[in-house]
Amino acid sequence: MKILKLLFGRFGIFMISILAQAIWSLNLILNFSSYFIAVNAIFTILSILVVLEIIKSEKYISNKMHWIIIIALFPLFGGLLYILVGTNLYTSPTLKKFLKSNKKINKYLKQNEEVLNKISTENLEIHGQAKYISKYSDYPIYENSLAEYYPIGEAVYEKILDELKKAKKFIFLEYFIIEQGQMWQGVLDILEQKVKEGVEVRVIYDDMGCIGTLPYHYNRILETKVIK
Repeated sequence: MKILKLLFGRFGIFMISILAQAIWSLNLILNFSSYFIAVNAIFTILSILVVLEIIKSEKYISNKMHWIIIIALFPLFGGLLYILVGTNLYTSPTLKKFLKSNKKINKYLKQNEEVLNKISTENLEIHGQAKYISKYSDYPIYENSLAEYYPIGEAVYEKILDELKKAKKFIFLEYFIIEQGQMWQGVLDILEQKVKEGVEVRVIYDDMGCIGTLPYHYNRILETKVIK
């Protein structure tokens, strides 16, 4: 059963697509060499059109950079794979809800130009960076805010645990990669305790980024602990 889940998961589909491209290319070369150039040209054009559409439709190209890399590496099936798998993400109810929420929030995210002007009088280099962040991240720069700098993750780990223990109403965590081990278990233990105390706990992580670090459908494991 686990093998079937792996095969039909996104990682499995990706690997099957790579294998299919290799077999397809070898088969064309060996048996249909007269058609290889034409078929290869059709799939290559399709991939180019898909990449152009991604660039055209994405405000922040980094959001789809992984797809562009896949298509560039595997032009025969990269574009087709994106059409079959990648575009389905736009029909996700969760994504639609997220985009709707963002639309409501954006009207409140207005940059105070006086803050940027004040920065420009103090440091032009920092002003340029602040202006860039404000313009391209769609989040304004504020003054009178506090931030603590930690050079490495280990240094901030104990601080994270302390802050989680103080939570009274909610805990929202967002990570690119989560890996099971001592550090994550320390966080998870506190999250489970906070759920019992009536605190709302939600965790967001990158599913693709955690392919090799978390079990299949780890989100369902979290849900059994009432962590959404």
